[in-house]
Amino acid sequence: MTVSKKITLGGILSATVLILLYLASTLPTSRLFLLALCSFAVSAVIIETGVKNGIIFYLATSILAFLLVPGKSMAALYILFFGIYGIAKAIIEKHGIGILQYIIKLVIFNLSFLMIYLASGIIIDISDLELKVPFPAWVIVAGLQFAFLFYDYVFTIVITFYYDHIHHDRR
Repeated sequence: MTVSKKITLGGILSATVLILLYLASTLPTSRLFLLALCSFAVSAVIIETGVKNGIIFYLATSILAFLLVPGKSMAALYILFFGIYGIAKAIIEKHGIGILQYIIKLVIFNLSFLMIYLASGIIIDISDLELKVPFPAWVIVAGLQFAFLFYDYVFTIVITFYYDHIHHDRR
C-alpha cells in the first residue's frame, strides 16, 4: 500500500471514528455498539498498514476525540478501552499461545475497567449516585468477564470477515 493510500485510509477511518464517537455521545441508545465499531476501525488500520500505524491512528483519534467529542465519557471509553483493545488484540494473538491469550486479554480488560472506574470517579462523584443494583458486586464483575469474552469472540468474527472479504493481500 502506498503512503498516500495509507494516509487516505487513516483520514477516512479517523473521520468515521469521530462521527461514531459523536453519535455515541449524543444518541440515547446503541453507545456500546458504536464504541465497538470504533475499535474495529483501529483493527482495519492495523490489518492494512501494520501495528505501528495502528498505534499512530489510535493516538491521533484519541486526541481528536478528547478535543472534539462532546460528552467526554465516550471519548474516555474509547481512549481507555475500545480504541486500544484492537492494538492489544493484534499483538496478543500474534505472539500469544492458547489459553494464555485469554488470560492476558482478561487482565487487560480488567485493568482498563479499573481505569475507567477510577476515571469516572474523577469526572463525577460516585458517592453522590444512589445506584440500586439488585446484584452483589462480584456478580456484576463476573458478568462483565463473560460480556468481554463475547465481545472478543465477535471481534474475532469481524476481523475474520474483514480478512476474507475486504482485505486483499498486497504481497
